[in-house]
Amino acid sequence: MMSPEVHTYRPGDSIEDVEATLRRARIRRLPVVDEAKQLVGIVSLSDLARAAAHCRQQKKPAVGEAAVAETLAAICQPRETAPPEGAGD
Repeated sequence: MMSPEVHTYRPGDSIEDVEATLRRARIRRLPVVDEAKQLVGIVSLSDLARAAAHCRQQKKPAVGEAAVAETLAAICQPRETAPPEGAGD
């Protein structure tokens, strides 16, 4: 399913912002764009999980594993969809 709104990440945005966007938009991947809005990469929920594990090992405050789990749970919630056109005719 494609979304009418495209969410992006810029190098320098915080990992907390990435986690919040993934959760709010209920998406698993976020395009990374430069100042010219050119695609330079993709950040994924897996990247977020690895970052949380690394931060835990380094004892640095950042996105925690619980936040990653909550984001995954939010992403996996069923979306309400409109019935297909002509359904019920």
